[in-house]
Amino acid sequence: MVKRLRLSRALTVPETTIIYEACCRMAAKRVSALFLTDSNALLSGLLTDKDGITSVIAHAIDFMNTLASKVITKNLIYVLSDTLAVEALQRMVQGL
Repeated sequence: MVKRLRLSRALTVPETTIIYEACCRMAAKRVSALFLTDSNALLSGLLTDKDGITSVIAHAIDFMNTLASKVITKNLIYVLSDTLAVEALQRMVQGL
């Protein structure tokens, strides 16, 4: 049973950030993912270290000149902070 979660502020960058810069920020913060936001500061997608391997390296994408928004996971499924953990887990399992 989890008694307390140590929450931290999510790492975000504008969707105009190039892949290299996004990956450097992830490395500096020692995280495996970051969120991209649009010009209205709304969530536009998620970039993970797995995206770096499966999308960027495997397809020889020019990470120094390509926007991270070209390889992100879009249409994310999320829950609000007041959602019960059981409901969040159910959504994850069902992919809702």
